[in-house]
Amino acid sequence: MANTKEQEMHTKSASPTGTHLKLRFVNDMIDKDQLEPAPIRPAWILEGNPEAKGKQLAGHKFGWGDATHWSCTAGKFQWQYGWDESVMFLEGEVTITDENGNVYVGTPGTFLFFPAGTTAVWEVPTYIRKLAFNQKPVPWYLHYQSRIIERLKGAMPGGLR
Repeated sequence: MANTKEQEMHTKSASPTGTHLKLRFVNDMIDKDQLEPAPIRPAWILEGNPEAKGKQLAGHKFGWGDATHWSCTAGKFQWQYGWDESVMFLEGEVTITDENGNVYVGTPGTFLFFPAGTTAVWEVPTYIRKLAFNQKPVPWYLHYQSRIIERLKGAMPGGLR
């Protein structure tokens, strides 16, 4: 990542062996001048010539999630969500219509969540800029395993943490 300062910190884990773990913190600026072209798929564009730009700020090393700074100029387009996406709008305005016809207005400070597998139509009158936090949906079998582990922890004398 350009202009990103990665800071590594060594700390003792909570394990009885006291082994050292390497943790990485990412420190980046939200600078719209650093955004790079991130074209919207042509088949998704419904009106106008929206120009999208983006920059990945952080990402999970196994590809389970990321944080992205994104902007788009005027236009109307359909967006298909392959990941769960939480957004916080920073600048501009957008009108978003979901598959059921519900309308949402995004302005600075507005938070919206888009579940994976859904589609929405975005209408950007002039410009919109957002932070997006994306996560791949967790498969059902991992949810199931996680619930079993939590129940087993709770069944242990004194609980496990």
